[in-house]
Amino acid sequence: MAEAAPAKIAKLVYVAGFLPTNQQSVFELAGQDTQSLLGPALSTSPDGSLAVVNRAQLVNIFCQDGSAAVQQQVLENYRDEPAGPPAEKVTLSAANYGRVPRYYVRTLQDHALSPVLQDLMLRATPVQKEYRLNSGHTPHLTNAEELSGILAEIAQ
Repeated sequence: MAEAAPAKIAKLVYVAGFLPTNQQSVFELAGQDTQSLLGPALSTSPDGSLAVVNRAQLVNIFCQDGSAAVQQQVLENYRDEPAGPPAEKVTLSAANYGRVPRYYVRTLQDHALSPVLQDLMLRATPVQKEYRLNSGHTPHLTNAEELSGILAEIAQ
């Protein structure tokens, strides 16, 4: 959306998110993440349309730092995702995407998107400000109050 309509986006906030560069796909980025537990646990559905995470690995990948209730919530609500979008290369220009202020919330205990890959992405695509949470991949579930404070600060 920031590339297509930058005037409609005040700020972009990435929370434990992939931060691709122009003509890069999420799969390309993920392939660089040798410390991620997600890649080895990922497969596709028989028809190739869905990315499927090994159910036995869900908690360790996404919310190892969560309470038992949060971990159960993740298990109950997990759904396979379409495989197509992560394979598509993004088109990002300095004139559009580049003019939208970007903020990044790093998750220091992330097993899905390792801190090493987060470092690489932030070197390739600088942001206005970086925040750090001592959290796994789902701080909205495990560190909601701290994440809310960061989001409120960015919104100001």
